[in-house]
Amino acid sequence: MSFKAVEWVLEQPELQLAERMVMVVLAEYAAPDGVKIFPALSTVARRSGLSERHVRRIIRQLEEKNWLRRGELRTPTEGAFKGRTDRATYEYTILMHERGDIMSARTERGDNHDTNGGTSVTERGDIVMSADLKERSDKRDLKETPIVPLQGDGTANLFPNGKAQKPEPETTPEGLVAQWNEAAKRHDLVAVEVFSASRRKKVVARLAEHPDKAFWERVFREIDGSQFLRGYVKPKDGSAPWEVDFDWLIRNDTNCVKIVEGHY
Repeated sequence: MSFKAVEWVLEQPELQLAERMVMVVLAEYAAPDGVKIFPALSTVARRSGLSERHVRRIIRQLEEKNWLRRGELRTPTEGAFKGRTDRATYEYTILMHERGDIMSARTERGDNHDTNGGTSVTERGDIVMSADLKERSDKRDLKETPIVPLQGDGTANLFPNGKAQKPEPETTPEGLVAQWNEAAKRHDLVAVEVFSASRRKKVVARLAEHPDKAFWERVFREIDGSQFLRGYVKPKDGSAPWEVDFDWLIRNDTNCVKIVEGHY
């Protein structure tokens, strides 16, 4: 247990209750500087008193808020589960130093002076920005603001070509199939061998809905971290475990979103 990491977590007022509970459990398994954290999801759920689905959602939330950073997928190297890929977990790092840098830029509420001779500053919430930095920031914002052409009535023409421009997908249909097959190889799922016209049509539709490459990277990270999606959770009725396959993933406009949101 890292008492230093646990103490640091407990001193962070910005953490919500569920976030704090999960962070304290993770800190218990951390090295003093908040690294090398890889307890099983079931362990975090049991010790925090939350469900595994809730823990998964909170961890994703903590990543988005830059409290945690996800590392490599780790397979147990000792103990009863040694070498079992179904017991693989991600290694996490608590961003103690990074968060410390952010907090060092904050001042006590109501303090409108810096420590270098009383130079006036401009507050934005609790973040204090010096006057010269604020001026440079404003100039940069003006420089980076795109010039929007005006129409005859003086209003902005947001779509000069007459219609909204949809962003081009950052992932190709073949690229998505390749990502799936890599995940299938890692977790013994069914790989795509025939990329038929009907499959391509569905993939093109999904990529049009979610053109951002980061979205699909998140989908496959969730598959990597979910025992249920990988077919390791046995139903209570004794039937065979369900596992995700490519056709289910691309079938409609909701399944991939279910994976990202943890509602499957």
